[in-house]
Amino acid sequence: MKLAFFDDFKLGVVKGDSIVDVSAVVRDIPHAGPGDLISGLIAHFDTYRGKLEAAASGPGVALRCSNSSAVAKTRKYRLHGGELHGKRDVGEAGADQRVP
Repeated sequence: MKLAFFDDFKLGVVKGDSIVDVSAVVRDIPHAGPGDLISGLIAHFDTYRGKLEAAASGPGVALRCSNSSAVAKTRKYRLHGGELHGKRDVGEAGADQRVP
């Protein structure tokens, strides 16, 4: 079972290319934030496993890849950042090459 947060820290179960909202199942776990929620869930996973599996059998929503600026900057650095530091770089084709 793969768990993930989505839409401002709602808990979901990942099913293939979709995610099923299971936040109602874990609503009774005391938490002030997502870290507390997942820690509480891990501590009491035996109690929640069946409930999560049952809730995950419902319909999910499609997962989409984020195109945020952080993702774009990471990719840009991976492709071109080594030029600044004389490090090895992975080019567009994926071939490992030395940056001159």
